[in-house]
Amino acid sequence: MKFLKYFLIIIGLVVVALGAFIGFVILTDYNPPETEKIMVEQNSAIMMRGDEDFTVTAFNIGYCGLDENQDFFMDGGKKSKSESYEKPWKIIMP
Repeated sequence: MKFLKYFLIIIGLVVVALGAFIGFVILTDYNPPETEKIMVEQNSAIMMRGDEDFTVTAFNIGYCGLDENQDFFMDGGKKSKSESYEKPWKIIMP
């Protein structure tokens, strides 16, 4: 009976700790505003107007070395990187 009592106390503490952690994560979740005003810290030769929209494009070329002949692990294969260092460059700049 003592074992069962201690076991239930430990299980209860784990449940309370997990609940406290989940509550903490929910209460402190950071939701940034949809838009933010920024200050320009460096002067540039090319200036934009403050009310002008602009876009930024970033290319994630991490899978660029994986052409149609590659055996990628997310597609059921075994590899996760290119055959060689030169292979992605041949694909990017043919």
